[in-house]
Amino acid sequence: MTRRLPLLIVVLFAFGLYASAVGLMPFHDDAVLMPAIQNRTLLTIWENRPYGDGHHRPMSYVPWLLTRDLFGWYVPSILHWWNLAAHVLNAALVGALARRLTRGRGLSQAPFLAMLIFAAAPLSYEAVLWASALVHPLMTLFGLSAVHAVLYARKSAGGLRRAVLYGLGVVLLLLACTSHEMGFVFGVAIAWLEAVTALEERRRPNWRAAALAAIGLGYALNYRFQLITKWTDPSTRDYARGPFEWLANSAWQAQSLVALPVRILRVLGLAPTGGDAALAPIVSVLALAVMLVTLALLLARRPVRLAALGGLGLWAICAAPSALLLTQDYVWNSPRMSYAPAAGAALFWSVALCSALQRVRGADVRRALTGAGVAAACAAAVWNAQYVRVRLIESLRLTPVLRAIDADLRASAPDARLLLINASFVNLATLPAFWLGREGMPIWEYGYKVIEGPLWAWP
Repeated sequence: MTRRLPLLIVVLFAFGLYASAVGLMPFHDDAVLMPAIQNRTLLTIWENRPYGDGHHRPMSYVPWLLTRDLFGWYVPSILHWWNLAAHVLNAALVGALARRLTRGRGLSQAPFLAMLIFAAAPLSYEAVLWASALVHPLMTLFGLSAVHAVLYARKSAGGLRRAVLYGLGVVLLLLACTSHEMGFVFGVAIAWLEAVTALEERRRPNWRAAALAAIGLGYALNYRFQLITKWTDPSTRDYARGPFEWLANSAWQAQSLVALPVRILRVLGLAPTGGDAALAPIVSVLALAVMLVTLALLLARRPVRLAALGGLGLWAICAAPSALLLTQDYVWNSPRMSYAPAAGAALFWSVALCSALQRVRGADVRRALTGAGVAAACAAAVWNAQYVRVRLIESLRLTPVLRAIDADLRASAPDARLLLINASFVNLATLPAFWLGREGMPIWEYGYKVIEGPLWAWP
């Protein structure tokens, strides 16, 4: 029980950090989605017909339909509870994955640190605060669960038990894919972890892992060529247009990987804060250099090589689709795109910190430095928590206006024409989200004509 207490504390920290989100009202496309799925049921939601948001993500709408059917309406507080619960469970799954990848390697603090880093990842706030962004926490929840099912199956002794676990892995992977079309990345991640493990153990990779990757990629191809969605429309303007956007998006996604060293640099006063974006490229390069040096040191140590490559690979695999497929404007205005990659970043840095402490000689010195390392990670998490809280508090200021919109939606027919107030999360549309990109979205939208906002001052 004593060894599990720190993990329980992190779970409570993840819950407490976002608990106030249950007081938020619907944002952005939430108000579009409600009337769009109003005539759908838990069965018809799986039909190949576009919704109001132009996507086919039926599993992500199931919690909304359950809320409507059980409580008579899309009660905002309950919708936000789904996001909060998924985020807390994902933090636990990241910690469990860290424990599994580091078992028997002397990295006992890795699960605690991985959970802590993931729970307070700064760019994850949008995926937790925005109700219809449940697609990202839910995709991650099913994807990480599929990874665990396959890892359990690989160590299982019984043939029937192994078959059941692999079957469960397939089901969970498909649930991830139907939560968000990018859920196929977890099939690729399973194949990556199997390949790295096989290389370390000097054996041939298990073909079942490759089969799961093929299933995930098969779903992605089916989505692209068979389903009717925004992303299968040839006229869509949100696809990347070449190497420049690939590089720009990769730089934006790199923020989630180097967030921890940057936060530590900020605690030490060596990195810009707030809207000071002029030094962002310099800090980015320095933090990336720290990451690369750390990676080189980890790869030189065989006991931690598996966990380090596993975490870094998970980050790269989860970040690749948005970096390579979407436009820079879309990605740079979407902090939620960093939610799933944050799991890989948390694994990588938890292993890096524990590995550094493992090299210290002398039990007393090691204990002292272990405490200091954990304290540094906690300080970074608290710093990230402040970043999240500012956005949460600012978002809560929208509640009176959005409550009135919610009342109008309740009284509207599904085919009613609406004047949509597309309210921002935060009134910070011109400030950098972390270093790169912007926060918020235009605050008024009428049809497809967007008027840049805000158009009024908050009281």
